[in-house]
Amino acid sequence: MDQSRIVHFLDSGPVKTAIALLGAAAALAKLLDLAAPAVIKPAATVLLVLVGVYAAWLVIRALFSVERRTSAEAVYRYMARRYGVGYRRADIAVEIKDDGSGTYTRVIDLQAFSEIADLDTFLVIGEPSPPGESRIMDLIDVVSLSSGRDVSKKSKVSKDGTLSVLAAFAPQLDPGDSVAYRMSEALPAGLFAVNLTGEQLAQRATPYDYFGFTINRPTRSMSLRVMFPQGMRPLSYRVEVKRASAAPGIPSPEIQVEEQRQLRKEPLRRAPDGRWELTLDVDCPMTGLVYLWRWEPPAKPA
Repeated sequence: MDQSRIVHFLDSGPVKTAIALLGAAAALAKLLDLAAPAVIKPAATVLLVLVGVYAAWLVIRALFSVERRTSAEAVYRYMARRYGVGYRRADIAVEIKDDGSGTYTRVIDLQAFSEIADLDTFLVIGEPSPPGESRIMDLIDVVSLSSGRDVSKKSKVSKDGTLSVLAAFAPQLDPGDSVAYRMSEALPAGLFAVNLTGEQLAQRATPYDYFGFTINRPTRSMSLRVMFPQGMRPLSYRVEVKRASAAPGIPSPEIQVEEQRQLRKEPLRRAPDGRWELTLDVDCPMTGLVYLWRWEPPAKPA
């Protein structure tokens, strides 16, 4: 068990509850003169010491957490000022459909540190299309979530495996302005493995599917979510962090181990509608890295 998993375990709700109950029991044992005090009272003392150490660890960790958030905020603002624009928050999600298509949605809280009239986005499928096929993606919509400012499509270029959209802001953003907007894009059918037989899965180049986001602008926080079709639960899954290659949106083969080790992934869970989903939250993600969910799809029952 690595250090991040140990910290996650110690900071979990069940552990906190267990420590609190042990502390209460130990304090009660110290106050009451129970049978066999020669055994119980020393044990209670040890438990109280352990509870005290745990409480001190929580306090110290909280102080370091505040300091880290303050440092992360300073780093983000410094980089965004130099770059001219930053994402205060980027919520990235894909909703996979029964035919293997998907809806890619990004909700961006954008901060301007310079004059911004428009901003481009780029979406790429990081593998070649099957022979004789073209994987065409399309823009569904782009919608402003801030009153008093419109966000619209200025231009769009869609080719096999790539989609580039230029979003325009009206009125334009001046330094200190911010705007939130949602952009949704359609991913082609068959992109993800859904309802495939074991034989069909065996014919794929890799047993895994993946979904990721490249941090190409200073970003304060990000979430990466995958929503599976009803009844589909991945056999296995993991988070990966890779360096972006020179080609836009394409990750390099190398894993960025240090960054990946720091991430705290949430377990596979059910959404309120019963579908399985994966969610990753990243504080101050690093520009130039690609954050991915990778999972193994199940075979269709025979």
